[in-house]
Amino acid sequence: MKVLVISHTYCEWASRAKWRVLAAQYQPLQLRVITPLSWPTIKESVISRPESDQSLVVAPQYAYWTGDEACHWFPRLFKEIYTFQPDIIHVETGSISLTLLQSLMTLPLLKKKPRILFFTWVNWLQKFTGRARIYNVIERFNLHGVDGAIFGNNDAQYLFTTQKKFSGKSVVIPQIGTDPQVFAPALELEAARRAYDITNPQTFVIGFAGRLVPEKGVQDLLNALTLLPLEIQKNIEVLLAGGGAYESELRRLAAQQGAARIRFVGPLTHAQMPNFFKALDLFVLPSFDIPTWKEQFGQVLVQAMLTKVGVVASTGGEIPHVVGDTGLIFTQRNIQQLAEHLERMYRQPELRKAYAQKGYERAQLLFSDAAIARRTYQFWNELLETR
Repeated sequence: MKVLVISHTYCEWASRAKWRVLAAQYQPLQLRVITPLSWPTIKESVISRPESDQSLVVAPQYAYWTGDEACHWFPRLFKEIYTFQPDIIHVETGSISLTLLQSLMTLPLLKKKPRILFFTWVNWLQKFTGRARIYNVIERFNLHGVDGAIFGNNDAQYLFTTQKKFSGKSVVIPQIGTDPQVFAPALELEAARRAYDITNPQTFVIGFAGRLVPEKGVQDLLNALTLLPLEIQKNIEVLLAGGGAYESELRRLAAQQGAARIRFVGPLTHAQMPNFFKALDLFVLPSFDIPTWKEQFGQVLVQAMLTKVGVVASTGGEIPHVVGDTGLIFTQRNIQQLAEHLERMYRQPELRKAYAQKGYERAQLLFSDAAIARRTYQFWNELLETR
């Protein structure tokens, strides 16, 4: 099987883990990954970290308009596809992208017709007006021409198969997996907590990690804390990891909060995340839907689960599908219900531990790099069987 992958995501070496798993475990397989030479939001380019497996070749190409997922364009893509003659073209730049359009326009030049699929996270209806309406035309052409789609979440699959009338084969698989070994923390609980100046072993530590913007719902978490009995509040410390435009408002709200201690620890690097989670008793993700955004996956949930931390999370976007029955789910924006879940997790440590163990097993089974690779390979074979 020869598969050509196209995506700017794989400028970064760490993001290519699923391709390394596929190349190592599934033979015969030839993987060729086309990515721009660089991407504005990605510091490490592919040039600095070549792949060692001969079954996996990463071929960086010059591209116009890098930084724009929909509009970037590879002038040599036609030649790449024609030379490689893939069985599958796997495009991870969304349904409105010029890269997907390019791939479809190449088909008449090929000796045999490959199967073409795209990936998208988009789980809300995008509205294009003015000149941007050209995206509607491009998307209709792309959806008519592709054979399949991988959706990053269940809402995206529902949106495309109902409102956008996409009739090709589809599956829900996250784009990026997580390495369980990375989230096997290097520090023990006491050492991880000392990094945040938490020395009292009785302190109940609640954590959040993500962008500090209204729709992430941190204000709902802070308000829920005020509904807890005072003796519980006095024993709680909250670590808020991340940054964003809403931070000043959250700091104002935290200053008016009750007895719980609120700490803003700033953005953390990927390497710092395992020990951040290790310091926690409970991880909370209180995101809620807005017209232009829904939680598309919640990678921090998987990271918490792999660190064996109990989870309380909202019904926002994909969150319930990630957590499943391994944590407590509250109706988004329902502060009273959130407070009840926090108190239950506080008062029932055995329940919290049981959820943490179930979450660890679920994350291993569904969201590890190996699991994402296996499900992707299965979907490729399903597409080829439709010839």
